[in-house]
Amino acid sequence: MREGGGSSEGGGRRRERGRMGIFSRLRMGERRDALGLHERLWSRLSLQLLRWLSRHPYLQEGCQDIDECANQNQCTKPGRCHNLPGDYRCVCPFGWRIKHTNKRECLLNLPLVTGTCAGIIVLSFLGLGTYAIHEKRKASKVEEKYFNEHGGWILLEKIQSDQGFGFTIFTKQQVELATNNFDSANIVGRGGQGTVYKGNLRDQIVAIKKCKIVDESKKKEFGKEMIILSQINHKNIVKLIGCCLEVEVPMLIYEFIPNGTLHHHIHGKNQEAHISLSTRLKIAHESAEALAYLHFSASPPIFHGDVKSANILLDQNYIAKVSDFGASILAPTDEAQFVTFVQGTCGYLDLEYMQTCQLTDKSDVYSFGMVLLEILTSKPVIAFGAPEEERCLSSRFFSAMKLKKLHELLDDQIRRNEDMELVQEVALLAKACLNMKGEERPTMKEVADELDRIRRIKQHPWIQECNHDETENLLGGVMNMKMTWYLCPVKPNYLPKFCPFHVHFISFCPFCKKERDIVVLLFLLHFRFEGAPASQGAS
Repeated sequence: MREGGGSSEGGGRRRERGRMGIFSRLRMGERRDALGLHERLWSRLSLQLLRWLSRHPYLQEGCQDIDECANQNQCTKPGRCHNLPGDYRCVCPFGWRIKHTNKRECLLNLPLVTGTCAGIIVLSFLGLGTYAIHEKRKASKVEEKYFNEHGGWILLEKIQSDQGFGFTIFTKQQVELATNNFDSANIVGRGGQGTVYKGNLRDQIVAIKKCKIVDESKKKEFGKEMIILSQINHKNIVKLIGCCLEVEVPMLIYEFIPNGTLHHHIHGKNQEAHISLSTRLKIAHESAEALAYLHFSASPPIFHGDVKSANILLDQNYIAKVSDFGASILAPTDEAQFVTFVQGTCGYLDLEYMQTCQLTDKSDVYSFGMVLLEILTSKPVIAFGAPEEERCLSSRFFSAMKLKKLHELLDDQIRRNEDMELVQEVALLAKACLNMKGEERPTMKEVADELDRIRRIKQHPWIQECNHDETENLLGGVMNMKMTWYLCPVKPNYLPKFCPFHVHFISFCPFCKKERDIVVLLFLLHFRFEGAPASQGAS
């Protein structure tokens, strides 16, 4: 059984191999037939093509390529068609790639685009950072250069050595931050010398003067001048609290005075804001006291150089504060000091100063005389839109004084409500200040004293001045003299002890102890008295 079974299995295998061999030979034959068929077809096609070409004279040189890209619909945007011999290919721009399933369509290559953009951004930041660092170093060198040119190290040494020195050097960045980069909304004043901004520095409201020009000859001395100006301490002078030296033209920082300027109040159009003559005289007197302090009490003396109504600030109580020392200079130790260019404001400038370029204390006196004219007339010193003969206030004033028509030039309310004799005295003082010869002008101290006298007469009308051409005494005869006497406002009803038949000359008031003009008191008495009322002691 086993042998029989084995022979049957072997026979089955032989039959299977036989069938596989037959199929293999059939496949090989089919391949040969297929190749032969392909060769026969290609041969026939080539023959037909040659025959066709031979029948067309326009194609004697052979086949010509067809531009498939002439069909604009071959590639979808943003792809671009590129013609090939017998074919075409779609080319995508940078950042795009061919879609695998459709060779005519472009897809955005996100990894490439993202990487490229990131690289550009990084390089841009690096470039900007490098540029910013370079510019900052460059600006720092420029700021340091200006700081040194303006004598900043001298001022810095003074601040570091003197702990009680109340002065601060502010950086350019601090000032820009305080003024919101010099925003026009923070402007509180403009002038020929510069612009004043309101700012906040170290939680303090300040006024920042940004000047337009600087005297090159004074640059190195600027630090020393700041030391002197910062030590000025007067109730009628705006306090200088600091400066900025890191700019081409130094900036000055003052305390902020909130109630505007004298110029604003006397030239304003708001009639309700009109200030009386008494207040105007008070402001003038306080301003004169401030200038007298600069001329006679400061060490060394200081000449302001730009006295005008716009530089006289007022606080809430109308107390005057003289401001802006942008044109000021220290009094020279020698006989003369000349400025390289004339500073000041048109209309207030001393003609002698303009001709000689020599700023003196009398230059300030002339400018103050123009302020007195503004106080009396409420008219600008220069009326640019007026006819030529009415343009200059000083010329109109001298003409009115000569023709005795001062009343036509006065402020309307002053002309209607004030004592003209008192106004005339102020006008005479202004005329003295405007003298063409500087040496013949009064000093600011004399101007302040005269304004104080006029104010007292204004405040106390019962203070009298009596002028007599002739006075007859009990001894007979006539004494030709001009006698002037005053009653002191402090104790008007009592006079000190005097001897009979004496003319007593005094140069100061015995009660208020203030200097006065020479006072002649003539008492024709036959007895001594002490402490008696004036109405009872004299006959």
